[in-house]
Amino acid sequence: MPFYTGDWLKDPELSLCTPATRGVWADLISRMHESGRVGSLSGTLDQLARLARCLPADVALAMTDLQTTGAADVSYERNGVITVINRRMNREAKEREANALRQSRHRGSKSSNGVITPLSPLYEGETEDQFFSDLSEVLQTNEFKKTVLQWLSYKTARGESYEPNGRRAMLSRAANLASIHGVQAVVDAMERAMGNNWQGWDQPSVFNSPRSSNRAAPRPRAVRSIADDPS
Repeated sequence: MPFYTGDWLKDPELSLCTPATRGVWADLISRMHESGRVGSLSGTLDQLARLARCLPADVALAMTDLQTTGAADVSYERNGVITVINRRMNREAKEREANALRQSRHRGSKSSNGVITPLSPLYEGETEDQFFSDLSEVLQTNEFKKTVLQWLSYKTARGESYEPNGRRAMLSRAANLASIHGVQAVVDAMERAMGNNWQGWDQPSVFNSPRSSNRAAPRPRAVRSIADDPS
């Protein structure tokens, strides 16, 4: 990924942070880039610590530092989940979403004799291949993608369709948990949620259980927004 050294060195808010905070932040930004580049990560202290390769106490101090200096947007949920946002990356993600939607509308307004790849009704402005394009090779499995599609259809049937950013955040959350706990753990969680008519599939209690934590997992990637929020 491109690393903008000028932005990093000249950012006044980041310059106020401690060296330890800057190190944690560098790792978290890298995880964001590896998980769809939507510019945000969500997870418990333990989960974020694994992603940043440090101790939970280090993450706690870094979150306070980033929030106090204004170097990043940090929010805390009652269930212990922390969301941290890189404003630049998040803004660029929204611009990509807007551009994709614009291109889709333009494409639909033009008549053509050529063959155009149809857009799935689940994804305004992008094809299914585009939607899954940022997944790592490990997660490019038919089972994982099929289950994600089933979950999106399930949410639509419930009248809880995702907005574009929420859809991307859900996919990044699923990809991150699959990287940590294994693809099958995410597939099982989604199927269990659909079978029980639940609103969300990624409750912390499910993935903090001994059953899921004992799964062999590839190198961790980023944690995303809570997937039961369709916004």
